[in-house]
Amino acid sequence: MTLNSGIPSVINLFVVHNDEATLHFFKNSSNFFCTDPRLHFEVTTFGDELYFMAFLTVKPKVDLIIIDTTLKIFNGFEVLKHVKDNIDVPVIMMSHSYDWLDQRKPYDFGANHYWHKPIDGCELKTMMTFIVYRVSTVEKAKSVKKRLTWTTKMDNTFLEAINLVGIANAKPKKIQEVMNMPNIEIRHTYKRKQKKLQEQQEQEQQQEQEQH
Repeated sequence: MTLNSGIPSVINLFVVHNDEATLHFFKNSSNFFCTDPRLHFEVTTFGDELYFMAFLTVKPKVDLIIIDTTLKIFNGFEVLKHVKDNIDVPVIMMSHSYDWLDQRKPYDFGANHYWHKPIDGCELKTMMTFIVYRVSTVEKAKSVKKRLTWTTKMDNTFLEAINLVGIANAKPKKIQEVMNMPNIEIRHTYKRKQKKLQEQQEQEQQQEQEQH
């Protein structure tokens, strides 16, 4: 289900941490601090980073991942690298460190944000705003029609269609029907025809100038 704004009504959140209390907090508090009642956070927690890393290989549906820098076997930055190598999703890193270099390091490894623990409701509200904006931006980008790249084959088929129907009947819709090619829409044939007419006019003007 998707909201009218293009934002999915369910936001998938993954949390990787070695502390059960922290995982429990995210599991039970994410929806409590959500400011939009239409949204629901589906929180999946991972206390084992090895299982999490293996789970990512199946390309699960996820909108945001939160990773602690200190885990059981690997450090959080190794897990972060694994995430970035496998899927395109924003990541928030968190730790207890106040050291400036430690707080800067997550960004150097590709994290989108850093949280200092302990986490409270303010951070969760920030997360809601961040993820809703990010998901909304992605959904809107998907809805934007991609620009068509004309290949030589497509261009030849376009010219053949014009010759077949005749220049007098070469309407964009008719050209599209005769071309009968996937991804070719009326707007594409209209723009292509305008471009061809412009090129023809430029050639005629150039020939006239050469004759004079």
